[in-house]
Amino acid sequence: MLRRIVVSGVITVLFLVCGLMSSTASAQTALAGGFEITLPAGAKHETQRGIDSSPGKITAKGGLEIYYDIGVATKPGAPRLGGGYMNAAARVPMDQVQWTKEQTVGGHTFSITYSKDKRLYVSTAGMTHGVNFSAPAETPGDVADVLLITLSLAEKAK
Repeated sequence: MLRRIVVSGVITVLFLVCGLMSSTASAQTALAGGFEITLPAGAKHETQRGIDSSPGKITAKGGLEIYYDIGVATKPGAPRLGGGYMNAAARVPMDQVQWTKEQTVGGHTFSITYSKDKRLYVSTAGMTHGVNFSAPAETPGDVADVLLITLSLAEKAK
């Protein structure tokens, strides 16, 4: 019970301070699929090569590594093809889930799952593409850092 209260408190505080990050972070970093993300000062973004999706890695302070994969969001009823977006946070087997949350930030609904093997999954979809983030998160500080970065995801203004 206490763990749930602490986790809920951490997530609530992160949602409240997410807007403050833009004043202390570097400029928006463009990602595939029409997305952009705000990285903290000193963080690095690396685009990786994918066959039918757009993977990448974000490295931040203390060796934190966040992996992501961006794929085309399939419309309801349409066939799913390789490289298409599927919500990875919702697909973690229930016997492996420590906790799961869903929150809307900046118009995007984020699915967030923390697994028993201390891995954090954050998934969301935009108009045409979806993105799955995953990162090892051993400590509450790791969880906070991953959420601060991933929840800054936005679709580029057109």
